[in-house]
Amino acid sequence: RNAFGFNCGNGFGLFGRYSQSDSKDAIRRNNTDARFGIAYRPINSDFFNALFQYNLKGSTSGIGMVSNVTNNIFSLETYFQPSYYWEIFTAFKLKNSFDKTEGKDVSFASQSSNTSLGALRITYKFNYNFDLATEFRIITNFESFQNTFDFSPELGYYPIKDIRVGVGYNLFGYNDRDLSTSNYMAQGPYVNLALKFDSIGDFWANQGIFTK
Repeated sequence: RNAFGFNCGNGFGLFGRYSQSDSKDAIRRNNTDARFGIAYRPINSDFFNALFQYNLKGSTSGIGMVSNVTNNIFSLETYFQPSYYWEIFTAFKLKNSFDKTEGKDVSFASQSSNTSLGALRITYKFNYNFDLATEFRIITNFESFQNTFDFSPELGYYPIKDIRVGVGYNLFGYNDRDLSTSNYMAQGPYVNLALKFDSIGDFWANQGIFTK
């Protein structure tokens, strides 16, 4: 596994990661995961952040009949905080999947698909320790011209400034982990935990006392 990060100045940064794994079990497997991107996060003004990245996922498996699956995923995420009370998060992801299966004397037609995700999340902090969030998502498959919609209301609680516990409900759910904006996709209730590590150490130094 290899990774790098480079600060370009003026709030811009480059990053990358590459990993490859091999398995020698009954079904030989080879997995490749590469991620490259650019982030924008000004030091002096943190009301707007942006992240663009490209993710390559490749998998080869099988003996005799070999399956090759390649996923190319492009994503753009933005974060805007116009005031202390409001936060707006947007995301757009595009995934191209290519699947090819072939053997020594036979080869199947390759399959390709293109899927996109658009997401909008709005958070309102109505109390120093509580907020309300709503997230709307639309997933589009370009081959079938089919749209899938999802909506998630969520209540957040801050026991301290940089720790947030959220409780929400996915109305419909979806099953594409590559196009997720979070770690929960299934239909129904969920609980999540968010940490902000760049200043959470101040909590221990100030014995849990924070000010706005």
